[in-house]
Amino acid sequence: MTTFVITPENKDQLKAISSFLKLVNIPAKTYTTQQKEDLALFKLMEDEKESPILNREEKLDFENWLRQ
Repeated sequence: MTTFVITPENKDQLKAISSFLKLVNIPAKTYTTQQKEDLALFKLMEDEKESPILNREEKLDFENWLRQ
C-alpha cells in the first residue's frame, strides 16, 4: 500500500485533517518529529544494505582522500 504524508503547519490544521480523515473513514497515524527522524534513518540504513561493499583498497583510498 502507498503512504501519503501530510505535514500540517499548526495544531489547528492537524485537528482539521484528522477530523476529516475520521469522517471519511480513512485510517491515519500521527508521528512525532523523533519518529519521523527514526523512519528516515531506517530508510537510509536499508538503502545502504543495497550499496556495494568496498574492498580494503577502496576503503583506504577513501580514508586518504578524506584526510587531504
